[in-house]
Amino acid sequence: SHSWPVQSAMRGFYPEMALYASTCFLRPLQGVLVSRIIGIYSAPGGIVSVAMEPPHPHSWYEASRAMPDSYKQRFLDAYTRLHALGI
Repeated sequence: SHSWPVQSAMRGFYPEMALYASTCFLRPLQGVLVSRIIGIYSAPGGIVSVAMEPPHPHSWYEASRAMPDSYKQRFLDAYTRLHALGI
C-alpha cells in the first residue's frame, strides 16, 4: 500500500493513480506485472491510502546470485515490458 497527505495529493497521488488507470501505462499490466489496486481510502489525519494486492507468495523473490537464470530472465522481460510503456 501507499499513503499520501491530502495536501500533497496533487503532486503524488493523482499522477501515480493516472499511471495505474491509463491503458497506455500500467492498467494492462495489473495482475500480471504489477499488483491490482483493491481500493482507495481516506484515513484519519488527512491521509489518502491505496490498498493493493500482495504479491503471490511463490513469486516473491529478492534478486540474488543464487537465483536461477530462468527467473532472472523473467525479471528482465518484466522490466522490458515496463520500459516499453515508458515507465
